[in-house]
Amino acid sequence: MAARALSAHALRDRALLVLAVAMTLLAGLGAYDVADAAQLHAASAQLDTIRRIGADDAAAGASLTDTSNFLAAYLDAVQLPARPSTREPVLADYQRALANLNANLSRLGEDTAATPALAGRARDTIAAARAWEAWAEARRAQAEADRTDATNPQADAQGATLVQTFQVTDRAFVSSIDAQQADAQQVADQRNRQHSNVLLGVLVSEALVLRSSAWASSSTSSGPSAG
Repeated sequence: MAARALSAHALRDRALLVLAVAMTLLAGLGAYDVADAAQLHAASAQLDTIRRIGADDAAAGASLTDTSNFLAAYLDAVQLPARPSTREPVLADYQRALANLNANLSRLGEDTAATPALAGRARDTIAAARAWEAWAEARRAQAEADRTDATNPQADAQGATLVQTFQVTDRAFVSSIDAQQADAQQVADQRNRQHSNVLLGVLVSEALVLRSSAWASSSTSSGPSAG
């Protein structure tokens, strides 16, 4: 009987030891899980930011194209001997596109401000777009001041050169965005895999705690009857 009691106590002590180890492991993994989740969130946020920058840049390029097309349409309308009211809808289209361009460029600047790896390229792209924008407004004012100047090949060639400068600058920016997005995607994928492993460890630890707790409870309850 004494041997049985000793054996029951040994089993209980062993179960309690396993329980203590499992709870310690669970506590450690729980703390690590919190830190790992924060890193995963940061990696995902960085990837989302870079994707948003890409969308901002695409929107800015599309807006510049729209603004350029509407400006050309307005210059055509200005040189026609028509009442000013017939030109107003075309001017409104141009001004609306210009406002969209400004908004997209501002958003691009804001989103890249906290991304040093892309901020430099973004500034170059925005500067190129702003240079064309300044030319477009000057071209519009020039045509409005002198209708005969609505057709000005030299001025239009200058505008075309500014558009080309923007396109070259923007292509370099897009290449940087693609590279940064690939890196950010890789980091996010690694964090996801790591976080999955941590969660698995937490689940295993929880199962071990439950199993050892039941074992300890069973050993404790069987001790007195064995004695």
